[in-house]
Amino acid sequence: MGSSTRRRSKATLVLALLLGAGVASCSSNGVDTQSSSPRARPPDSSASATGPSRAEAPTSSSSTTETVGFGDAQPAVDAFTALTKAYNEALRNPAATSPTAFNEYVAGQAKNAYDASLADEKAQGRAFRGTPPANRLIVKSSDVTTTVPTVTLENCVLLSTTHPWTEYTLATGKAVPTSAPVNVSPPYPTTIKMFKPTAAGWVATSFTTDPTKTCTR
Repeated sequence: MGSSTRRRSKATLVLALLLGAGVASCSSNGVDTQSSSPRARPPDSSASATGPSRAEAPTSSSSTTETVGFGDAQPAVDAFTALTKAYNEALRNPAATSPTAFNEYVAGQAKNAYDASLADEKAQGRAFRGTPPANRLIVKSSDVTTTVPTVTLENCVLLSTTHPWTEYTLATGKAVPTSAPVNVSPPYPTTIKMFKPTAAGWVATSFTTDPTKTCTR
């Protein structure tokens, strides 16, 4: 496998973690994920990445698999949840997914990463199967009164132990080998920056994964 293919592959893995996966890897494909540590390489996500709904106050310590209860930050949470769902569905059949599938929910660095990830899966003839990791989000900060409203989320995904989200080769049906971290087990905390640049809605613009620590909720 050439170096360019390896670089693309690693970007895919980074993205996967953002959406809630779990195996490991390091470095990205030239797409800056704004992480000072090696990237995590989890299989990306796929269905709704959220669990039961329960309202809680939108503080920096609230929320797990809830999909409601984030106060003014709720629209940003909803946009990220929709992005996760769209990306997970795309990973089940990358070849049939439009390159613009995520445009409504991403911009900047995040858009580059999502687009590169999907293109890589198509090029390598791969897809994902299993149960996608579930988002467990908290709101780290929220300022929705400025000219460009901003919300910072942190995700600590919940991995399926019975039917894991697995990348496989379409031609053979075999799982793609992955490398796990030596000292730190997934899932890892991921920080997502959400902005509302126009009246059109919220978009994810960047994410940072810290594979030096295991996160829990």
